[in-house]
Amino acid sequence: MTKIQDIDLANLDFDRENPRLVEFGLNKGSSEAEMIKILSEVMSVSEIILSIFNSGFFENESLIALKEGNKYIVIEGNRRLAAVKIIANYATYKEFYPSILPPP
Repeated sequence: MTKIQDIDLANLDFDRENPRLVEFGLNKGSSEAEMIKILSEVMSVSEIILSIFNSGFFENESLIALKEGNKYIVIEGNRRLAAVKIIANYATYKEFYPSILPPP
């Protein structure tokens, strides 16, 4: 059953088994920081950061996630998830933040 709901950012996790990410050496043991680093370096997350920063998160393009225990694994929207996590956690991920944006 499909259900649209707001989920706290802390409860959203990357799909570490996504075939597009596995080719870069990511796996179930990869940390969130490793996921964000790869997504930022090879998948144009900075463009998404700029879009979200300037226009907000476009709710008509929701993340698609499956619940696993207390977390939700994002199976569609890992780049958007990385962008939102970078914006929300500027101090942790500022190295991936587009330099044309002011710190929050």
